Amino acid sequence: MSRNNESVDISAILDAIKEAKSSLQDIIDDIQDSDSIEETVNDEVYYSGLDVPYDVLDEEFKEKKEAKKVAAKVLQDSVFEPMMSELKQSIINYVNHTVWYYEGRLGDWMNKVSKYSILQDLVDSARSECFDLVNRRDYYESFNERVEDVLSELRKAIMLESDGSIVLDASFKTCDITVDAEESLEALEALYKGEGWIQEFMATVRKENELLDTQIDNILESDTEFDDDDAQIHIWKISQTMLEYEYESLQQDLEFTSIMGFEPLQDMVDDLIRVKPAKEYEEKLEALLRDRFALVNEKIQELRMDVSW
Repeated sequence: MSRNNESVDISAILDAIKEAKSSLQDIIDDIQDSDSIEETVNDEVYYSGLDVPYDVLDEEFKEKKEAKKVAAKVLQDSVFEPMMSELKQSIINYVNHTVWYYEGRLGDWMNKVSKYSILQDLVDSARSECFDLVNRRDYYESFNERVEDVLSELRKAIMLESDGSIVLDASFKTCDITVDAEESLEALEALYKGEGWIQEFMATVRKENELLDTQIDNILESDTEFDDDDAQIHIWKISQTMLEYEYESLQQDLEFTSIMGFEPLQDMVDDLIRVKPAKEYEEKLEALLRDRFALVNEKIQELRMDVSW
């Protein structure tokens, strides 16, 4: 270094470094904040309502055994199966609702739609709604640019405050560490198809809500009649009121399971739909900044300053 240390304003350089580090930390915080969904799931588990073939409800049975068999089928076909279907549909709806929230960070969609079936319907829908799918920038490129702007300003500030005695080379401001976000598209596709944890979740809910004899008995009601010999007989039928009660009970069980058994359903969906490489990007950025600030140390070592990231 050609100049005397006393001619360099160390405090000004230190302030510039502190300001740059603060700005870079803001960028890292933004990466962390942007990595999770801020929107809420309004239809976490949505049910369209009880839909039961009422001709079955009105049918009468002479034997309780026969009535229980039909009651079990009604519960399975008209209560539990629709719940499973509606649960899966609510997840699909959630993906449809949130995927455009992420279109900016998933890169050039037009190059990927052919590889991911989940996107095709979304693309068709987007076209009908006049979304512009051309020239999508990769989400992380915006962070690269912000980092480069901060490093460029720091580079200029150090040169200015040292009156040109400390010059960082041009590579100091380069931040080319964009990571591929396709992993998120794969997660979206799996989510849309009901694969992975959704299969496990639904299988567990099915198992935990296996129909019990008491549930079946609960929806049966009997009436007493007498035959021609005045012998008392029981006529069985399926009670609409009790069937609706069992429906509500199963619904509560399912909602309870989605909250307590597997953590909130929204959190599980959020965990899949978020951009998974963000952690990798942050780690690469931290490594880059350690390297950049090591270069700062190398250039200003005669000033007896110790700069670290």
